[in-house]
Amino acid sequence: MKRGVVAFFFFMTLLWGCEADEVGVLQNGHNGPILSMAKDERRHLLFTGGKDGTIRVWTGTPLTLLRKIQVSNLPILSIAVDSKNQRIGVVESNGLSQHFLSVWDWETGFRKYHIPLKEFPLFMQFSPQGTFIGLGKPTWQSLTLYDGETGEPLPYLQEGFGIVNFFLVSTSENTLLSYSPASGSLIYWNLREGTRKSTIRTVVDLKILRILTERYAIGYDTKILYLIDLVTGETLSRVEYPGITSILPDISKEELIILSAGREESRLSLWKYRIPYQEGERGNLFLLQETLHTIPANSSQALLWENRILVANPDGTIGSYQAGNPFPTIEGKQIVEPISDLQAQGKQLMITTKRDIWIFPSSFLETQQVTPDSVKRFDNPYGRPLGILANQESELAFFTKDSLSGGVLALFNPSNPQEIQTSKTFPLPLLGVWPSVKGWYCLEKGGNITRLHFDSLTEDFQIPAGDIQSLLPLDENTLLLGKNTIGQYGNPLILLEMTTRETIPLQIPGVFIAFKLMIQPNSNRVFVLALRQGREKEIETVLYMTDRNTLEQFKPIAILRSEELEADMATDPVTGELLTTLGTGSIRRWDGSVWKSFESNNNLATSIRTFERWVFGINKDGTASIWESATGTYWGELVFLQEGGWIILRKDGKFLAAPGTETRKYLKIFPVKRN
Repeated sequence: MKRGVVAFFFFMTLLWGCEADEVGVLQNGHNGPILSMAKDERRHLLFTGGKDGTIRVWTGTPLTLLRKIQVSNLPILSIAVDSKNQRIGVVESNGLSQHFLSVWDWETGFRKYHIPLKEFPLFMQFSPQGTFIGLGKPTWQSLTLYDGETGEPLPYLQEGFGIVNFFLVSTSENTLLSYSPASGSLIYWNLREGTRKSTIRTVVDLKILRILTERYAIGYDTKILYLIDLVTGETLSRVEYPGITSILPDISKEELIILSAGREESRLSLWKYRIPYQEGERGNLFLLQETLHTIPANSSQALLWENRILVANPDGTIGSYQAGNPFPTIEGKQIVEPISDLQAQGKQLMITTKRDIWIFPSSFLETQQVTPDSVKRFDNPYGRPLGILANQESELAFFTKDSLSGGVLALFNPSNPQEIQTSKTFPLPLLGVWPSVKGWYCLEKGGNITRLHFDSLTEDFQIPAGDIQSLLPLDENTLLLGKNTIGQYGNPLILLEMTTRETIPLQIPGVFIAFKLMIQPNSNRVFVLALRQGREKEIETVLYMTDRNTLEQFKPIAILRSEELEADMATDPVTGELLTTLGTGSIRRWDGSVWKSFESNNNLATSIRTFERWVFGINKDGTASIWESATGTYWGELVFLQEGGWIILRKDGKFLAAPGTETRKYLKIFPVKRN
């Protein structure tokens, strides 16, 4: 199929800027599904947490983004709001073995503390005054309280009484009501003394419990909706209604909005509840409208927001549903076109997205000004993320980086942009392509390792890859292979002698995956990023160093006590020092003995690239952060837009953009609050 290449020429111009006491916030939504939602009634704020590891703070109608907080490389599965003290509690979790509680000042983006958890909490809430944050864990000693400001464990409740999946604290913070689903027990506690005041039996195995008044609540097991008296435990009304995933009480109207999951679509239904106002009344639940709105399948998060219902859509947007209008307004859209790769070649900077290939001149960061024909854009004919390989001075090579389709290796000459040439296809996805003296090594996921000659692109070597995750050419005839130990070889590293195809297994104690390898230019230092099992059976991400000539002693030089398969490393071309993203949202530098951190910038860099005196971090949200290499000073962000064009957001508050970019559409200006 013929793939045309269209070149567009832009010049950079300062469209508008801000004074030093103003900041522009990019109005960008989540990169991936929204997994948690919460609101601050007092300040009229909405908090959303996503699979992308970010919390986003919204306000207004339509929603305006006030803050983005890059919390973690893990998904955000739960949020609790402390309205009194401007704090949020966040549960970061991979849903399996890694769970953390962190508490943040949402306005400054400052993390107050970070606590590892052995189990995923079933419920989380701040006390009314923010004195403590409580978790209901799936253990016998379930209810755990931490000081809201410091994270220190509090000794209020020492008695184990089974799993708690809901609790409520009185305004005075003297009394706590807990619910234990296994026994159906409502327990009232004297919180300061840690003693039971009373135990009341009610419905067992409720999955959801929502408070309507100080005395009444609505609950749900797997099939039945219950109206419950919290003082007597009595069921006042019950209605069978399977599939509920969320209940939203509207106390001012005595109504319930209920979210029910469906296979092809989910729905919002409208209910009325009536609580007893006089002695002898029983209360009631009845359905007003079974399908108030249909919503996308797999939508599990919803809340009431002013005069509308907000629903977290699976694509990361927020659907706004209003009475009388069957069609939602879509808010919180992602506007960023994520950067796939970024590489320097000669005096040019090459950048790829799923849609475009961009070429910037080396001077664009220094002068912040370029000539009309010096920034070029070409179509990406594959519509897939592309990695960039330096080939010859006038030629580029690309390889596809997505994990769902067969791999492609392509050549492109920007000076003669008639067509991107597909040079090699692979039946399986490519995990990477590495240059060597003799050619490119192409690694297929679960397929083969194939070496191609630079000029002819003919195969001269091939071997099954098995569970190989990464590779590193050490010399013309030797490969170092990083792998998953579950497969054919029980070691995380394999030394392969290509002439004889002899393999030598290398062992690092505790390591079960070596996922990234690098050799430092002009030295014998080899670095390995790997996952290992720690002493407490937790997963750790470790950066090891060894000597190329021995490959025997693997010294850990950086350890992160969680899993981070997106960690990266590179060599600073100016100083020759090691750079890594491991264990920090920005980048750290290692001179052989001491670690120094680059200036933080509220992003999570997952790839490191260098360009003259600049260091780029390609972030989890698809933007690129820029630092000055010598000082580690943060300079700004480079953002590409789904609707076309790009914006540079400088640290000093100035904004630069390609002509035709509707900057005011993508950026909102807010004053900077001074202490």
